Amino acid sequence: MKKILHATLNDTKFVTLTVDGWSDRRGRSFIGVTCHFINYKCEPQAFLIDFVRLKGPHTGENIHRITEFILDRYNLKEK
Repeated sequence: MKKILHATLNDTKFVTLTVDGWSDRRGRSFIGVTCHFINYKCEPQAFLIDFVRLKGPHTGENIHRITEFILDRYNLKEK
C-alpha cells in the first residue's frame, strides 16, 4: 500500500495536509497527518499518510519537526 501511495503522490501536482493531535487515556500523545488532493478524474482523495507518537512537549517546534520529517519521507515539501 505504501508503494501505491508514494506513486500516487509523486504523480500529484498539488496537495494539502491536515494535522490532528490527541492523547489516549494513558496520556500518550499522537499526531495523524492526512494528505488531500484531486486525482486525474477530478475526484477528491484523502489518505492518512502517517500516525506517530508525539514524544516531548506539544510545542510548535516539536510538531513542526515531526511534520517536516513526514513531508520529507513522502517528498511533499515542494507540493
